[in-house]
Amino acid sequence: MISSVLFADTIKQTGTDTTYIMNNIGVVNGNTLTTNKPQFLMKKIVKLANGNVNLLDTPNITIIPTCTLNQVWLFDSNYNLTATCVSTSIEL
Repeated sequence: MISSVLFADTIKQTGTDTTYIMNNIGVVNGNTLTTNKPQFLMKKIVKLANGNVNLLDTPNITIIPTCTLNQVWLFDSNYNLTATCVSTSIEL
């Protein structure tokens, strides 16, 4: 049985921000094992005091869970990609 589980193996508080180190795994390439690699969702997730969330590893992605309709922000700073909030709702 194969399953994917999201877990933080390390949590660090830096001022008012919280950094979550996510699902570090080892990757086999031929006869070499490379450790400390992200499984998915990047290697670090930083929740900022303002509520924004940064996914950090190769790309640097910013998510704004509290975005307002039509708000535009820099989504991926490595590739200069922007995101636009196209819908807002609350689901229970």
